[in-house]
Amino acid sequence: MGAVQKLATTVIVGLVALATLLVVYLANEPNRREAEAAAQQQVAIERGVQTYIQNCVVCHGPAGEGFTEPGAQGTGRVGLPLGGFTEAGLAATERNQSTNPSDVQARHDLIVNTLNNGRGLMPAFGSGAPGGPLLNQEQVNELALMIQHVNWNQVYNATIEADGGFPTPPPAAAPAGGAEKTPPAAAQTAPGEFTITSHDIFFDPKELTIPANQDVVIHLPNEGAAPHNFSIDALKVSVDQAPGETDLSTTINAAPGDYEYYCNVPGHKEAGMVGTLKVVEGAAVPAAAAPAEGGATEAGQAAAQEFTVTSHDIYFDPKDLTIPANQDVTLHLPNEGAAPHNFSIDALQISVDQAPGETDLTATVNAAPGTYDFYCNVPGHKEAGMVGTLTAEEGAAAPVAEAATPAEGAAEAEQAAAPTAAQEFTVTSHDIFFDPKELTIPAGQEVTVHLPNEGAAPHTFSIDALKVSVDQAPGETDVQTSINAPAGTYEYYCNVPGHKEAGMVGTLTAQ
Repeated sequence: MGAVQKLATTVIVGLVALATLLVVYLANEPNRREAEAAAQQQVAIERGVQTYIQNCVVCHGPAGEGFTEPGAQGTGRVGLPLGGFTEAGLAATERNQSTNPSDVQARHDLIVNTLNNGRGLMPAFGSGAPGGPLLNQEQVNELALMIQHVNWNQVYNATIEADGGFPTPPPAAAPAGGAEKTPPAAAQTAPGEFTITSHDIFFDPKELTIPANQDVVIHLPNEGAAPHNFSIDALKVSVDQAPGETDLSTTINAAPGDYEYYCNVPGHKEAGMVGTLKVVEGAAVPAAAAPAEGGATEAGQAAAQEFTVTSHDIYFDPKDLTIPANQDVTLHLPNEGAAPHNFSIDALQISVDQAPGETDLTATVNAAPGTYDFYCNVPGHKEAGMVGTLTAEEGAAAPVAEAATPAEGAAEAEQAAAPTAAQEFTVTSHDIFFDPKELTIPAGQEVTVHLPNEGAAPHTFSIDALKVSVDQAPGETDVQTSINAPAGTYEYYCNVPGHKEAGMVGTLTAQ
């Protein structure tokens, strides 16, 4: 019996120990599952970071600060802030990474929907992308999870490591004595050779004509900070371009016709990185362009006919300009914006870079009768509305009071500010500016201000001192507000995060 009792005691002790271990294990199960879920979430976030680096850095920056990124002037950041450490970036982080349970799922759904279908200037990357998704749903969800939980320092450091240095070096300083004309990108480098340069995010030139039915070499340097690609599907051409790679080329022998070339990096084509190759029988190989006609000149070489086009953040003033045809005309090109800009007319081979605040730039134009598009070639600025039309007409009169002064733009601003009816005014919202930026109304009486939004993004019209705040949906035109203000000056601005900082602000004067 002693042996049996001993065995029974051993069995009981073993069972008690096993039960104790089971209780401890079960008690710790929630912690184990939580730790496992946290580990899986961290892996998903890290994959989301890699997807962000490959697809989003160009527009939103390494720290997620978009166009508010310090030192981003000239880099073409066009994305809204997602996070980071600017004022707008911190506000975005607070919204995106809210810990309020009711906000978390709603924010996740908004981010996923934006990634899938696009929003404003942002193209669709997921299920709503034309031609099929660029990111699968798992990647979309991981990217949304990353935006909602990531430490943006982690993203910044990962971007630096992946790039081998800061992902967007600052642009080279303008040479002394004023801007120089950018050489035509299509200028031949040897007989039968052409160049198409990749930037963040555009091709230069966007249109190229080559001779048909003969071998043509196209050099494909990538001067951007992001990887790009040069593809022509109809000719089975696809060349990957690493950041800064300059020794790439492809040989093309094509039948007459028009061929689309584009960057196949997800989102880049949708953001405007596309162009047209025109193949023409007997097309001449272009001679190197002479730098005299249409180039930027030193300030002071003013011609008899002088006009002014002023660059702001982000628009030209005026947007329409008429000049006399077939004679030298001097265009003064001051930049009154806080960001670098550019004045380009592709058809006239004009490209003038404008540093912030630079006022002594000019370009000489001698154009045949016709209409010509001018635009800012800083990535994203043309798409945001920084474009205009130059009309060259036989016998067009020279400006009178406006010559060589900013008065031309001011006159247009006054015209825009004029009442549209008795005591009615209009301030139009664009992406991302108000027109006009200055408005004068009578003091001490009620006036109606019409507030159409001609932009692709939502905006607001706010005057804190008068307790005015009007939301404007994209394309909404029937919005207005009534104002009765004492004499004084009042700031109006768009309170959508980042828009005021990007220059969407103006002054209301009641007198």
